[in-house]
Amino acid sequence: MRSGIFAFALMSSLLTGCIEVEDSNNDDVISAIEEQVASVSVYGVVSDIYTDEALASANVTIMAGKTSLGSAQTDADGLFEIEGVPASSDISVIVEAEGYVTRLFSASTNEVESGSG
Repeated sequence: MRSGIFAFALMSSLLTGCIEVEDSNNDDVISAIEEQVASVSVYGVVSDIYTDEALASANVTIMAGKTSLGSAQTDADGLFEIEGVPASSDISVIVEAEGYVTRLFSASTNEVESGSG
């Protein structure tokens, strides 16, 4: 088996704004808050450590403990993106490609700061 290398970066994808609801109970408030839960996108490139060639069709999975937060397959350029990963989370990134040793990377997603509306 050959080993591979994996590089990734984190990008925030949070949109914030004011919450306006007219309701005599809290249902609309709770729904509006749930829609604004902070999340990030994890993206990167998977390449061969020895040749620096991009690895197409590699599987990338993001886990929080035993819970899968998302997965993607790399494109022809070795690129992938997984959206909706909770901000301020400790995650494991698992990279699998045929003919390569499976790699596991530990990371933490950044806290996303909300704006005022």
